[in-house]
Amino acid sequence: GSGASRPAGVGGSRPAGVGGSHTAAKGAARGAAGRPITRYVTVTRYRTRTVTRTVTRTVPPDVPVGAFLPSRHAALALTSFSAAGGAIACVLGGGSVRCDVSGQSFTPPAQPASCTQAWGGALVLTNNRVSAPRAQFACGGTSAFSQSPAPLPSGHDDRVGQITCEVRSFGVNCFAADHRGFILSRTGYLVY
Repeated sequence: GSGASRPAGVGGSRPAGVGGSHTAAKGAARGAAGRPITRYVTVTRYRTRTVTRTVTRTVPPDVPVGAFLPSRHAALALTSFSAAGGAIACVLGGGSVRCDVSGQSFTPPAQPASCTQAWGGALVLTNNRVSAPRAQFACGGTSAFSQSPAPLPSGHDDRVGQITCEVRSFGVNCFAADHRGFILSRTGYLVY
């Protein structure tokens, strides 16, 4: 170059406030040596991960004392029996059980509109979970009392196929191998 001098503000040194340090223009704090004071800020970041776990528990139903207790007697293989002084009669076979009760003091659930026959006096359980996932009240059908069932004393069990019925002081507890079932007495019922 020719070594010609440039006017102030073009190239070379710049006047204060033009270009240069932005911190000076913004009025940043400076130390004794004229250098900017550096401030450190600690930022804590938390990363959370949600884990969903499914815990399956088998909870026994709220049943009367004596239900599910094993019998001291070998299980019988009767296709029909009566219990509770003849107030309950059950018929087992074909992978199902039907128990009728007479003189009950409980109120059954409301009769569905699809049922136009006798309702509320019998419970039915099948061993087929797909077609009948739970025990249910029977709509009509042949009463177990019509089978002239033999009396089965309290403390005995009856098992036909995968269905077991326990006769206990409170009434009858009938259940399938997968623990679906019902309890029936003159004073109440439970479907589980």
